[in-house]
Amino acid sequence: MLPIVALLTVLIILGIKLLRWRQKTFSYFKDIGIPGPKPNLIWGNLREYHEKDLFKTVEKTGARQYGDIFGFYNGDAPMLVVRDLEFLKYVFVKNFSNFTDRGVNMRTDEMHPIVGRGLIHVKGSERKNMRSCITSGFTTLKLKQMMDHITQGGDVFIEVLGKIADQGKEINMLKPFQGLTMDYIGRAAFGIDTSFQKDLNNPFLITAQRTLKEVMIGPFHMLAHCTTSFGPLAAPILWLSRIFGNFSFKTFSEQTAKVIEIRKKQSRAEKKRLAPESHRCRV
Repeated sequence: MLPIVALLTVLIILGIKLLRWRQKTFSYFKDIGIPGPKPNLIWGNLREYHEKDLFKTVEKTGARQYGDIFGFYNGDAPMLVVRDLEFLKYVFVKNFSNFTDRGVNMRTDEMHPIVGRGLIHVKGSERKNMRSCITSGFTTLKLKQMMDHITQGGDVFIEVLGKIADQGKEINMLKPFQGLTMDYIGRAAFGIDTSFQKDLNNPFLITAQRTLKEVMIGPFHMLAHCTTSFGPLAAPILWLSRIFGNFSFKTFSEQTAKVIEIRKKQSRAEKKRLAPESHRCRV
């Protein structure tokens, strides 16, 4: 009997400590005077902000009720929403060197050995170096050199829309714009010359669309975001997510690997035509 009482006592004490810890976690914005919706002690504001379109919910419920600066909890991770243009300029222009990292966006993806090395997840000097490398490709001179590629994609877009207009059909513009976007990404990021606009059933495009739809959804994503402050203790949740979760990046990474192999087999002249020397970045 005594061991059972002792065990129950320990569990009650741990439960009280956990409750107080969660209360402290979710009182962060209140303590520093930033308004925002009241969080749940388990999932913060994750449920209400992810059941519907996140950005529409932030605009309709958060901004209208709390103003240009307010906070909500993406699970147990505090997220600050800023719509004040002067303050944004202060952060991203005048003092960007002090705000180099991003917050916790997709916890399950952040812990992935490959996806976690992407720009939106890496931190510190690694993110600074990666961002500097990417930024060097968007100078005024290099953007002018890319205008031919941009114009070509736009011409194809007009051609595709012209054929649709000639048929007198109504069309959801999302798909043509997705094809145009992927054409630009194909040239800039992958160095491939594939007209996705004329082939909206291209496997690479379909996989990319499916990947984006499956980002930040599912029970494991929710559970992982509710335990970001647990640190290493959340490792079992992340492991289960990788085993049983709907991790759509796996298929997309396989398609990307095929593109890399195609690029390796291309001649030097073909590579230069698709990605001129001035567009490349050396790390």
